[in-house]
Amino acid sequence: MYSIKNKLRIKSILILFSLLTLFYSCKNKKNHSTNIAVQEKIDSKKNSIPPETIKKSNSEKTTVIEKLYVNAKNGLIFRDIPRGKILGKFDYGKQIEIVERTSQKMTITDNGEEVSGEWVGVLTEMNEKIVYVFDGFLLSYYGGIIPASTVKLSTFPNLILDEKEVLLFPNKAKKITTYNNKFKPKGTLSIDGISYASQLEISELEHASKPNADYCDYAKFVKVVYKNREYIVFGDNVLNIENIEELNYQNKRIKLIKAVDYSLGSADEDGLTFCADDFSYLLIQENNTISTIGSDNDNIMIYAHNDGIFEMEGKYIILNDSIKTEVSQSFQEGTGKYDLSIFYNDGWDYKVSNIKSFYQGEEE
Repeated sequence: MYSIKNKLRIKSILILFSLLTLFYSCKNKKNHSTNIAVQEKIDSKKNSIPPETIKKSNSEKTTVIEKLYVNAKNGLIFRDIPRGKILGKFDYGKQIEIVERTSQKMTITDNGEEVSGEWVGVLTEMNEKIVYVFDGFLLSYYGGIIPASTVKLSTFPNLILDEKEVLLFPNKAKKITTYNNKFKPKGTLSIDGISYASQLEISELEHASKPNADYCDYAKFVKVVYKNREYIVFGDNVLNIENIEELNYQNKRIKLIKAVDYSLGSADEDGLTFCADDFSYLLIQENNTISTIGSDNDNIMIYAHNDGIFEMEGKYIILNDSIKTEVSQSFQEGTGKYDLSIFYNDGWDYKVSNIKSFYQGEEE
């Protein structure tokens, strides 16, 4: 389960990388479409900075106005001039030095919320170049991963009543670790693929499943009934069903299931957690078999909804032996969309096409 989720984190990052590539294309040719797959990896050399395109700073005259930290989980892109050519990006959590304020204000929409700021000039590595970033994603403190020692935990494990139908999501070995009432490992549950179960109770807070776990790997514990027996399992093995849509596909009745696990998301009751792997699985049920959609477990279909990108599917339709929908996106500097096709070919698979992105203020 952890290996799948780690690779899905990479998939979410690659989505943003692909969109960054499209930004420059859209800057010169509005509404220009491209068929680059969402999962295509961007050669790291493309983020290298052509020295001749960035104005040099005079270290003897440059005055640092303020030192701030990048608060964009997927990195903050920088340009040669405000709204200009993309040259690269600063990593999340990196401290950067502001040396110029341009007074060029901008307000963008990020995950449904307005973010206001100004284009500022900052120094690159070695303080030799000045590039420009949008300061709406800069903070005066580093908002990174919260150390486990500071996380709120119950004095005693506490389960609260929350009854509903859920899905058990086993690892590649089709096994799920079970726990006792004190949330200590107890045994192993063998399960034949993704299966329905009845949820009885859920922990009030997120917990670690093992010592020294990364905060972003915390999840709630869930008590379920599976085949008439009660089990307590870790939340990344339980999927909360968000939506089920039934369709007729090739004379068969199928279900598209959108579901999310109980891992710590990109936000909790205290605000942003800065955890990137927040997404919903898209599953398909045919008869009594529920499966992920994708040619292999390393590239399955998900809808991202973290602090860097938010995706929302449209209405599903059947066309030419495929299930189709348009997926809308919102991200740091604008919006995007792509066409999703789901089809059966010795297993359920999908294809992404017609990827488009739009800057703030541009017409779609």
